[in-house]
Amino acid sequence: MKMLCTTITVLILCSAMSMYGSDNILIIAHRGASGDLPENTLQSFQGAMDCGALMIELDVHLCATGQLVVIHDQTVDRTTDGQGEVAQMTLAELKCLDAGNGQTIPTLDEVFELVDRRMRINVELKGVGTGAPVADLIEHYVNDRGWLHTDFRISSLDFEQLQDFRICNKRVDMGLTLVDIPESCNKLLADINHLQVSGVDAWIEGTTCVFIQLMHEQGLTVYLYTINGPKQFETVSNCGADGIYTNYPEKFL
Repeated sequence: MKMLCTTITVLILCSAMSMYGSDNILIIAHRGASGDLPENTLQSFQGAMDCGALMIELDVHLCATGQLVVIHDQTVDRTTDGQGEVAQMTLAELKCLDAGNGQTIPTLDEVFELVDRRMRINVELKGVGTGAPVADLIEHYVNDRGWLHTDFRISSLDFEQLQDFRICNKRVDMGLTLVDIPESCNKLLADINHLQVSGVDAWIEGTTCVFIQLMHEQGLTVYLYTINGPKQFETVSNCGADGIYTNYPEKFL
């Protein structure tokens, strides 16, 4: 049956919630506790752990010397006191930058060491060529450090990076990140089937309750981003979202 996925803004439902949090919705700390602390830093991830988050989300790129570094943008301009493209800078050069509050840009390995299985980690593949190296690092932590594949989740907008990861690793859950919901879900479902993803991460402004229901009918989870206020949370809760990305995890825990 053809699925109708027309993009309209999610409607606020009439029924009210008595509280922000819900046992049925996974609260994911978006770039850590990034509403109050410098995003994608060890301080931000520690803040998320301190408030009881069960999962953090972070973004990775490869730097010029081949390490996986945790930063959202292709450049360091917005989030540090430096300038330049991440892919053109060495790890030593990146470590000289202030990412806020005296924090440095962490490597993915440093984040794994900090978390130490105290919460799950959603790695968003942002940079070119990150799929396979992330898969290799996860396998190191599973095979040599006692972690489980379920301690990790992978997401990305980049079909190629997800495909590269899936070739290397068949066991870690993956989510396909969506900015826009297509008018027809036929191609989307074909991509989902090809990549063997377990869910979609969708932008709240383009997502409908109908779309969430359709994804659930396919056995897929739906995580929505970025939810920072009570009205948005009320909406996604009533629409049946499985999880939210938020800059303020302490509001919903």
